[in-house]
Amino acid sequence: MVKGDTFDYFGLSGYSVPQLRSMGYIVWTPSRPKGELIGEGDTFTYLNLVDNGLLGYDDATQGGWAGHAVRRATPGDTPQPPSAGPNFTPAAQNALAARLAWSVTPTYAGANHEPHVTLRGSSRISARPGATVRLEAVTSDPDGNAVTVKWWRWKDVDTYPGDVRLSDATSHTVTLQVPTDAVAGQTIQLVVEATDNGRPSLTRYTRVVLTVMQ
Repeated sequence: MVKGDTFDYFGLSGYSVPQLRSMGYIVWTPSRPKGELIGEGDTFTYLNLVDNGLLGYDDATQGGWAGHAVRRATPGDTPQPPSAGPNFTPAAQNALAARLAWSVTPTYAGANHEPHVTLRGSSRISARPGATVRLEAVTSDPDGNAVTVKWWRWKDVDTYPGDVRLSDATSHTVTLQVPTDAVAGQTIQLVVEATDNGRPSLTRYTRVVLTVMQ
């Protein structure tokens, strides 16, 4: 498609990787049969740069819409079993749809915009094992839409290996008890997501990092 681009061999079909390399191409993914779709990777390169409240752009290890980076394990680490992780696809696609709508909507009031969600208090807290922690989310919406909340733990990005129970995951206020077997220095990461009922429905997030104390 682009003359002279050594990365662009999508117009070719039926060639093996060695054949493409012999033709001067840098083969970063094997060629596919004619007519087959290819999943591109640029979207995930940029999704964590979206300011959606997850702060993925600040530190990729804590994650965002594109998932999270994983640090190389060091001797003595206890590997966490992989999980399915949160499904951010609907929220990310709706955000894209909203931006496209903004480009053709003549007035601000004619389009939907993301709700706001903050925490009452700090998002970085410390607590001892066995302590009860109370968290409260504060939400609003610039378009006057109704906003629902959902709390969940992002286990893949924290360091406490056990389970944590939340009192009411769909309430603005939630409590949890720090597990009694938690060790000082371990973290528990919680996310509260706020979703409006506009069209398309849009979501914003706030993250809480709880660090276990002695």
